[in-house]
Amino acid sequence: MSSPRAPADRIAWFVETYGPRGFAHAGELLPILHRNDPAEAQISLHEDIRLDTSLRATYRQRAQHVTSHPSPTHPGSLGADLQALSQVFDDAPDQPLRTWRIALTSGLTYTVFELVNDGAVACVMSTDQRLVSPDAD
Repeated sequence: MSSPRAPADRIAWFVETYGPRGFAHAGELLPILHRNDPAEAQISLHEDIRLDTSLRATYRQRAQHVTSHPSPTHPGSLGADLQALSQVFDDAPDQPLRTWRIALTSGLTYTVFELVNDGAVACVMSTDQRLVSPDAD
């Protein structure tokens, strides 16, 4: 079961607000968000998460694990993306988060974390490369 599609007006707001600022993977994501084509990507928005000590520790641990144990089934940028996300989280105070999940029909998935109080975003690109490149096994 997939998450409900984010409302078009919220997607447009995100593009207008964060597009000019730039963020990791913005070059790939902004055109997809601007088109808002369900045949290209499922875009969902979740607003029920908080940045706190526990979430910081979780992503710090994920970043350390992925960078020290790279996997051929993950994109090469995943470790750097998680390290950057972890740093953004470490530098920010506790606050509400919005998460935007952009799942492309190709199997590629982007998760954008929006720090509500700070007006900042950090993006992680992930996928199982076996889905995107079936010959990667």
